[in-house]
Amino acid sequence: MNYRIESATSDEEVIQIVCESHIEFERIHPFADVNGRTGRLLMVYLLIKTTFHH
Repeated sequence: MNYRIESATSDEEVIQIVCESHIEFERIHPFADVNGRTGRLLMVYLLIKTTFHH
């Protein structure tokens, strides 16, 4: 995923990758509880991390 984000050529592409990652995380549903909150936290983390690269 880091490679996909780092190779993105536009903000829209970064947002698309982050959204797809969130959907995949929710599909996997790794925890009995807090999947939604954790998924949203991961989205925010990825967007903050990406902001410092652009």
